[in-house]
Amino acid sequence: MTDRDRTDDPTPAVHERWWWTGTFRAVLGGIVVGYQWPVLTSGEASVWNWVLAAAGAAVLVWGASMVLTEYRRRS
Repeated sequence: MTDRDRTDDPTPAVHERWWWTGTFRAVLGGIVVGYQWPVLTSGEASVWNWVLAAAGAAVLVWGASMVLTEYRRRS
């Protein structure tokens, strides 16, 4: 039996990994912005479309910064 075959150290659940929270937030923010994008570019957007897109962009940046910070901390 080799060291690779050992199961002493179980793989952590995906939500416990260092990249999960930031990536989830960045993807969620990207989805919100992407969902608003057709309305924003068509010229038919209301103020609330812009507010929601800005909130999505803020969550995207927040998540990306979390991933970058955790990546730097690990290396």
